[in-house]
Amino acid sequence: MAQRPLPALARRRRVPARCGAVPAGRPDRRGHPRPGRALRERTKKLAELQEQLDWLAAGTVEIQSADLAKHGLPASDARTALEAFAKNLEQVDPFEQAQITATLDRVVADLGFNRRRSFMTARLALVGKPVSPPLDDTMAALGVRRTVERLRQAAAAIEG
Repeated sequence: MAQRPLPALARRRRVPARCGAVPAGRPDRRGHPRPGRALRERTKKLAELQEQLDWLAAGTVEIQSADLAKHGLPASDARTALEAFAKNLEQVDPFEQAQITATLDRVVADLGFNRRRSFMTARLALVGKPVSPPLDDTMAALGVRRTVERLRQAAAAIEG
């Protein structure tokens, strides 16, 4: 069953047809935001969900230096970017995708860093791997406190 595509399960009524269609940021019944739209776009089989969501349940994540060297900013720039992201994201209210993206873009422009590499550095700090839902969806799902906490922990952990 875990290998069947989601649309097939929806036809068999094992998964709601709108599974994952709730936009990220809209809270579930316990008040936690859901990264639904991004998961719906990226998930073809139920077996893929665990890999795509393990970062959400993790207390902390670890940046692999090989991933940072390959996809992210150089170590000194990475620390600077992560600290600036954390400082500026703390001020974002409401903590939703549009405001998150605008803040990240403003920080990258102010620092003069490459946007793609800066965003990948933040993704590695938040998720621990180079593949995840879009960065704004990831941050909205984690919430402001956990996002800022992970960015600061990653900045402190980067050597160089």
